[in-house]
Amino acid sequence: IGIRALGSAALTLGYVAKGSIDAYNIEYLKPWDIAAGALIVQEAGGTVIDKSGGEFNIMKPDCIVAANMKLAMELKGLFDEVDRKLEADGRMPTQLMERKD
Repeated sequence: IGIRALGSAALTLGYVAKGSIDAYNIEYLKPWDIAAGALIVQEAGGTVIDKSGGEFNIMKPDCIVAANMKLAMELKGLFDEVDRKLEADGRMPTQLMERKD
């Protein structure tokens, strides 16, 4: 699912920490793109989890950032459902990027 960010990942994470945005999904970025923002969200009481719902690892920064754990897990469930449907149709973004046709 492509969702437009509001500039840099750090800025968007700042908006989550402030409470202006409820959640943000991060994929295909580097640790330095989100390290400070993820810490700010956590210090503000927000949740940062990895894509499987586990503990966030800065060296694998694909993650879900949300105002609270309940919302983060709800988003994880939605993303998993969409991924299953796309995979069944052969339309996963990684599959599309690998095609040469």
